Amino acid sequence: MSGRAGPAHHLLDILAAVAPLRTWGSAAVIAILSSAIAYNAGAGWASSALIFALLLLAIPLLLRRGGRDAPVDRDPAWARHRRAVSPVMPADLSPVDRAAADRAAHDEEFDEDLELTVWVGENAAGDRVEETRLTRPHHAINGRALTLVSPYVEPDARPAPVVPELSFDTEAVRAHWQHTTVPGRGVVLFDAPVSARPLRWIVSYGVPGGLWNPLRCIGLDVFRYDVRQFQIGNFAVRFIVHGSAHKVFIQERNGRGRVTGYDRDPDGSTVVTWTSDYPAAAVLYEWDLRVVWRD
Repeated sequence: MSGRAGPAHHLLDILAAVAPLRTWGSAAVIAILSSAIAYNAGAGWASSALIFALLLLAIPLLLRRGGRDAPVDRDPAWARHRRAVSPVMPADLSPVDRAAADRAAHDEEFDEDLELTVWVGENAAGDRVEETRLTRPHHAINGRALTLVSPYVEPDARPAPVVPELSFDTEAVRAHWQHTTVPGRGVVLFDAPVSARPLRWIVSYGVPGGLWNPLRCIGLDVFRYDVRQFQIGNFAVRFIVHGSAHKVFIQERNGRGRVTGYDRDPDGSTVVTWTSDYPAAAVLYEWDLRVVWRD
């Protein structure tokens, strides 16, 4: 066959650039049927031909504009969201730790149990979070990327940076927190790779400006936590609500897991424990909180 394309090939190339050829074929069928119906209804040849031409051109262009002929998005919306909140952003790190963060991003081959404890304080200063993690490395890992719990803020807001406290069940492990330019995101970089055995460790931090201001103001709030970034086993959340709460109601809005108890601490705080099924589903969890406060 000749390598030179003829006029017909050029025409096909032009049409394919506007819309897939199968779309042109479908448009042609619709245009032919519509013009035939118009002709049978009493329209002349000229009007029927005009209807055919308009439909043939309009259908592919409208479909293209509507996005049906856009490349197939093989990355679902939740995966894009997961990537958007992924705490490993090498470009956001200082040059000193960028290489180590890159290794941490690629070394997240582990499974993990997680227990979150969130305190609802009497005021913003009493809001804090503690993350107890049991990490089981599948091989030596250099770090652990994290997104800290934080309130929703305006896009142009500048929240204060948070440096969490880190503690480990063995003195042999040392690490430091390397934050990114995105508030609340960073990497726990281990001084030496961790691989020997499951590692239990705690990340604790306050929330500048408060985490539960709407709950204290109107008695309603929503808490969201995303566990799609890693392989999770056991997952539990403890909500500790200040003693000024008269009644507390907490429920995962999609019916996942179960509330295993409403208890009272000696200081009068209400403790509500929620536990996931096992293994926990790798999803975005959402809890609705309702509190009736004492006068």
